[in-house]
Amino acid sequence: MANYESVLLIESDALLQSFVVDKLTEMGCDVAVVADVEQARVLQQAEHYDLVLKDLPKPFSLDVLEWRLKSSNISWQPKRLSASA
Repeated sequence: MANYESVLLIESDALLQSFVVDKLTEMGCDVAVVADVEQARVLQQAEHYDLVLKDLPKPFSLDVLEWRLKSSNISWQPKRLSASA
């Protein structure tokens, strides 16, 4: 299974951006955010991303994200954060 460590999120809604970034960061992903596809193209010329997310449904939930990943035949297992004692 693939681990998506670097994710590019294309989303113009600031509240949705915040929610998705928080959840993906909790799963161990490094997340870059842009508001539109043109900005994403510019950023992708300089950086490599394991996964690009766009057009997230509203209201958004992680269940919807997992369903979209599974329905697109992407095998995805987020990194697990190690528990520090």
